[in-house]
Amino acid sequence: MDNVMKCICMAAAILSAACACNKVEKIVVTENKAVVVEYSPAPGQFINDGFDCTTMAEAVAWAQSRIDDGFFVSLGAFGGYIVVEMSSEILNEEGYDFSVAGNPFDQSSEPGVVWVSQDGISWFQLEGKDREFRNRSVTYYRPEGGEPADVKWKDSEGNEGIVQYLPQFHRNSCFPAWVDSDEYTLTGTRLEARDMIDGNGIWKSGTYMSGYVDNWASDMEEKAAGQPNRFDIDDAVDSDGNPVSLPSIKFIKVQTAVISMNPSPAVGEMSTEVVSFKALH
Repeated sequence: MDNVMKCICMAAAILSAACACNKVEKIVVTENKAVVVEYSPAPGQFINDGFDCTTMAEAVAWAQSRIDDGFFVSLGAFGGYIVVEMSSEILNEEGYDFSVAGNPFDQSSEPGVVWVSQDGISWFQLEGKDREFRNRSVTYYRPEGGEPADVKWKDSEGNEGIVQYLPQFHRNSCFPAWVDSDEYTLTGTRLEARDMIDGNGIWKSGTYMSGYVDNWASDMEEKAAGQPNRFDIDDAVDSDGNPVSLPSIKFIKVQTAVISMNPSPAVGEMSTEVVSFKALH
């Protein structure tokens, strides 16, 4: 009988200890934060606006502060990009895996292509549903004299144009101050520009199909201004357009996918904006 009672007491003690441990144990959920590792915008009206960066490190720190505070970061005209490293891996599970918020609203889409990576070295585009033109380049030229002015550009197909200087809105130079050379080239996937001035003189930019940031499309969390677009890692493809199987990712790159041949003096260049990066599981 004593032995039986001893066993019962020991079992009770073990159960009590286990309950006590479970009682004080806390499950800590750590936010999967986006850390900016590179910010290389194309020229644009919001570049150098309200910040004075002369190095990439300073530009990265500025972009990080904007995202941390919930403000948009402009990527400028075609090819401008931002790269973030997530503090934890985003697993490839069924359905959408992460979202990126821009500032889309109806009749104003400025789409950005998304790239993902496991190591920050090998990159794979998330293929969107619209017509895409891969490996297109645009070269931007610093205005002569160092004063704020229109930025001339020429693309890989021989087209030329300008990123407009809009002193009525912004007095800053459109050309990134931390770019040392007098010209630089950005390469990426390009979409057709769909901006236009309607019969009432109002600028509009048509909707694109799903798969892009800052785009009024079916992959938005809700059809409301500023809502995030959602993305599926299963849409990753290699440079030849072949599907790639990625169990997880750690890095996300967003790059402006359009350049306007006829920029509006009322709104300036088309430029993708980003506000936040969020893992969905």
